[in-house]
Amino acid sequence: MKQSDTDALLDLAAITCGLAALASVFARRAPPAPATPSGAPAPVEAPVSDLELAMALATRGANPSGPAEPLGPLASPSMQEALSYDPVQVSFDISATGDNVIVPAAFGYRIAVYEVSIWNTVQQDISIKNGSTVLKALPGFPAQAGYVLTLNQAPHWKLDYNQPFIINLSAGRLTGFLKYRMLEF
Repeated sequence: MKQSDTDALLDLAAITCGLAALASVFARRAPPAPATPSGAPAPVEAPVSDLELAMALATRGANPSGPAEPLGPLASPSMQEALSYDPVQVSFDISATGDNVIVPAAFGYRIAVYEVSIWNTVQQDISIKNGSTVLKALPGFPAQAGYVLTLNQAPHWKLDYNQPFIINLSAGRLTGFLKYRMLEF
């Protein structure tokens, strides 16, 4: 057997193994459809893991000019139920004056904020914003002070569709975190 034949066989084996692995992933994602009383298979939604959801949302956020229709498992009509995962936590440490995007907008989604905790280092005006609309103004917020909205089952704020979560600073550094979910509809 020539070296090129061996290489071709190895390539074919790698492709076959890759296809088998891919098939097993799809087989795990979509279990066999149960039969309805009429005997026709009932539609079954593929389970949505946190990783799949995060990847789909990240893809949508990175390409807001992408297709208007949801991607993959996000096509579910019961999206609110599919988004029953724990809120995502994002930490921040910002010092730029003006608008600071904490959670970027994602086309077709709105941000629901469930918890906010900030620590201010210098006296300054702070505005928490829904895009350009102020949600909470904290004028003359003191140095070495915090502001907290504790974790709640219902969101403290639901931002408008396609709008980022922004914190505007007038003078200095601000640190903290927030917990949020991306909602569709």
